Amino acid sequence: MVHSGGRRRLGYFLGKRPYFHHVNEFARSTWPMVREVKATANGFFFFEFKTVAAMEEVIEGGPWLFHGQAIVLQKWEPGMVLRKLQHTQVPVWIKLRHLPVELWTTEGLSIVASGVGRPLYPDAITRACTRLDFARVCVMLDISAKLLKHIVIMIPKEDGSEMACKVDVEYEWLPPKCTACHSLGHPIKECPTMKPKPPPVSVYVQKPRPQLTREHTVERRQKPVTQARIPRPGRVLPAALLHVLMINAAVWNVRGLNRRDHQVSVSDLITEHCLHFIGLLETRVTVGNVARVQRGLLPQWNYFVDYGGPGNRVWLAWDTDYVDVTVVETGAQFIHCAVFIRSMHLSVLITVVYGVNDCWAKGAMSGDISGAAEEFRACLHDTGLIHVPMNGERFTWHNCSRDARSLWKRLDRMLVNDSWLNRWPDTYYVSLSARTSDHSPLVLRGDAEGRSVGMFRFDNYLARSAEFIPSVHRIWRHRIVGSAMYAVTRKLKALKPIFREQRKKKGDLSTNVSLAKGFLDSAQANWPRTGTAQLYYSWNSVVS
Repeated sequence: MVHSGGRRRLGYFLGKRPYFHHVNEFARSTWPMVREVKATANGFFFFEFKTVAAMEEVIEGGPWLFHGQAIVLQKWEPGMVLRKLQHTQVPVWIKLRHLPVELWTTEGLSIVASGVGRPLYPDAITRACTRLDFARVCVMLDISAKLLKHIVIMIPKEDGSEMACKVDVEYEWLPPKCTACHSLGHPIKECPTMKPKPPPVSVYVQKPRPQLTREHTVERRQKPVTQARIPRPGRVLPAALLHVLMINAAVWNVRGLNRRDHQVSVSDLITEHCLHFIGLLETRVTVGNVARVQRGLLPQWNYFVDYGGPGNRVWLAWDTDYVDVTVVETGAQFIHCAVFIRSMHLSVLITVVYGVNDCWAKGAMSGDISGAAEEFRACLHDTGLIHVPMNGERFTWHNCSRDARSLWKRLDRMLVNDSWLNRWPDTYYVSLSARTSDHSPLVLRGDAEGRSVGMFRFDNYLARSAEFIPSVHRIWRHRIVGSAMYAVTRKLKALKPIFREQRKKKGDLSTNVSLAKGFLDSAQANWPRTGTAQLYYSWNSVVS
């Protein structure tokens, strides 16, 4: 066994423990040289790197923050006791608002941030000065110091006088602080130095009975008889269903709904995945064609179309037998709604967003879109949103080019908050083939069992049949509108019933194999007594 302790680091978070798949995604995207990530039940993570140099590079590049929380890395050694250390300093992100323009320099930011803690580094957007609402700086904060809400800076004027400027300070995240041991990472109720309170002991004292004499009489009063009410049975879900999201939802950038083949693709998507709710982006349908397009989709469904803003981009459609939808707010690029799930008697909030590409066009012209990506990550942190685990196609957009300019990107995604994952921890979404669009449809699922997608089964012995080549040729010559992968999947699905009928003609292969094995065992056991003729006849009856 090769000992890899020299390339392994032990880590834990100062605060609430994140989900493992989020930490795994963060580690592999931030540290490309990570080989493996493991977790323990008490909140510790093991990060194994491919080389010692890669591990040392990660250590020197710290401190590291995950969704604003500080992660502490230690060197792992055999026999090491998993124990969180006491910390007096922690890196945190702060926002400096109302910062004078004169201080938008490296030296100016260091001077202002030093009033809060030891300045470490600003984010990419602050360095580029593309967002002047606030400056975002990472500082090493001393827990014994007072948390300042604002800093007063004296700015010299041309006449030699000074002007006082008040800079507001916002803390994106602060770790829990224990007032007993004065360390970070746990509240006082979880402090190991606090002695646990003994459980309460119930003491039963017998109530003294009154002493009765012969002259002591008690008048007995009869209570009026009332009719008992039978409680009305309520709608209670089984405990096993509370963690299953009983709604199938999807979102798809269809790139136009006026064409009939696009409408058929949407209808097929709803039927194949038993959808109850779908958000359609970039529909490009004018007001006069709305009724015609809706009749071409599913006329029994309800729709919401907002033509108040430019672009007519977002549509909502839902099955009223399963859900009710109430629109809360609309905008030029989004629709925010409350979806009431009838089977769960529960409402969830869903926002369908179309990301206009104006900001990405600016980045593409300058050759740098890292600022927009950093701003997107900051937006996720501010809103408390996290990525939903994904299955299926890794990239959700293709520029439909077949030459060297072919480009694949992951532009479409689904995001939820902690409350959603706490209630439905098995939530994930599937990225399907693009079909008639250049974007992949995303289907939200809430059942853990549904993650195992059934494979396309093909028995090799069917290829030796005389019907095989003509059957494949008859299906494959049909023209299917859509991407190449979508056409392949549609043709394979069309071949399934044909292969199933051919398999029935050959008989049940599994049963025949079991019978053949049984005859073989019988032949080996009874060979001295029965001879060869009877066994040869039995074997031919099986293979025929």
